[in-house]
Amino acid sequence: MKNILSPYDGNHKLFNSKKSLKLSSDFNFNDYYKKLKLGKYRDINKYEIKLFESLNLIFESLINSLEGKDEILFLEELKENMISNLKDDVKFFRAKNSNEKPKSQAYQEFDEYKGMVISLHPITTKIINIISKNRIKQFKIQAKKGHTRREDLSTNGGLLNRLICWILNVDFNLQGINKLISSYTGDSYHVGGLCLELSVSHSKWWETNYSAYSRKPKTTYYHFDESISKPKSIVYLSDVTNDNGPVKYVEKFQNILNVSPLQNLVGRVIGNIGRHKDSKIYHLFNHKYHQTFGCKKFIDFFNILPSELKFSSHFGWDVIPESILETEIMNNEKTLTGKKGTALIFDGSELLHRGGMVEKSNRVVLQVIFEKKNHFRFLERVINKLTK
Repeated sequence: MKNILSPYDGNHKLFNSKKSLKLSSDFNFNDYYKKLKLGKYRDINKYEIKLFESLNLIFESLINSLEGKDEILFLEELKENMISNLKDDVKFFRAKNSNEKPKSQAYQEFDEYKGMVISLHPITTKIINIISKNRIKQFKIQAKKGHTRREDLSTNGGLLNRLICWILNVDFNLQGINKLISSYTGDSYHVGGLCLELSVSHSKWWETNYSAYSRKPKTTYYHFDESISKPKSIVYLSDVTNDNGPVKYVEKFQNILNVSPLQNLVGRVIGNIGRHKDSKIYHLFNHKYHQTFGCKKFIDFFNILPSELKFSSHFGWDVIPESILETEIMNNEKTLTGKKGTALIFDGSELLHRGGMVEKSNRVVLQVIFEKKNHFRFLERVINKLTK
């Protein structure tokens, strides 16, 4: 099944609007982006210039057709965020396409499926669980008190996290994972950060708080990550079954959903628009925790976008129940259960995934981020401390 339309194509009750703007042309944006992504260009600088020119032309045509001040501010903020992400994308594509790719089977499979499952060495898993024991205990105390937001039950900084990063890098170096990720990204990568997280059955952050249908979609929380330059890993520190929040994913999703590069770029930034206090339209919205369209008024603003721009990276909440899209996702879904130490290494911007939706008991995981090595990071931290 190919070329299924997204939930935002006009058939969804919440996103079907007669106020949507019309876009006469994408000004070759999609073509330029695809060529830069695949490294198929004669003059990279020329294509980069044209890519940004086309994005400016798109928004110029849309803004000129509007009269409302708030709607114009919405589009201007969207454009600003897209340009920022686009700069990062172009920089990443330069690095990714600069080196010849290895021909190993492991690399070829990762590049095709955008993910692979491995197991940490048992000693690695045991050491991480021992040094994390007290922190997990604190999380469980928080959960018993009713503090069940993800922020209440996780930590993404501090000495413990840095120590776990170092331990994982030793394991991943021995297994060749860091080398594989470096080959995939075209630069020297390693585990640069992580989040230690407890998920519990009475935490329902993942349930939708808005609806237009009698039942919720089975695709709840399915999403793509917003950054294309930071591959991830989900590492189980507890045994994970079908009931306590396993990672679920859909390989080769581009064969199921027809989303253009322009829509994809919008989808990766739309959840940030109007959400921060320095935004000129922050006061207009009452954004709900974690979900892009938890605010009805924000949906109204989103609906002014032409269909060529409409998308959200976290679209799982918005799939129409009993639609072809829902059926195809569920039919192609894979579930990763496993013992502690099981890990999924993946490109979250390319592999559709979800996890942490616990029905029974609890789950302990590491949300791991691979980042470009910064050999001067320690020196920078020292200088920052001395200059404060």
